[in-house]
Amino acid sequence: MKKLLCTILASFLITACGSSPDTAQKLNIPKWAVDQPDLCGLGIQKFRGNLSTDRTIANAKARSDLSRQIETKVKSMIKAYAATGEAQGEDFTEETSKLAVVNLSKTTINGAVPKKFDMMDNNIYSLVCLNPGVLTDAISNMKQLSSAQRRALEKRARLA
Repeated sequence: MKKLLCTILASFLITACGSSPDTAQKLNIPKWAVDQPDLCGLGIQKFRGNLSTDRTIANAKARSDLSRQIETKVKSMIKAYAATGEAQGEDFTEETSKLAVVNLSKTTINGAVPKKFDMMDNNIYSLVCLNPGVLTDAISNMKQLSSAQRRALEKRARLA
């Protein structure tokens, strides 16, 4: 019995330690799209026949992703409805709830430059990154940032 238990345990360990295919290869997407660098945004657009337009949209989505990393305001609302009563001599309870969440981002991104571009399986992938030198200068000139946000962004820019 002890040998059987050891054999089963050993087989689980060997199976668990086996290597699995790389996520990017399994999904057939660029490796940099899975392991997104710091201070970079990813945009993905289905290729619809016009490379220029689709690439512009992928870049815009990447800038939007980058903007949400810098500053995002979240608004949420929950509507709940509950009713109890009696019908034909039987008690009943009815509940309904709805959740709505909105993520808003409005940021001026100076120094955001498309760094990588790839097309795989009819999808366009764009990586837009902040240029730290341009970013540091731009942060100093941003009027709408609080001093805490400015310091945090300057620190991230220096680290990048």
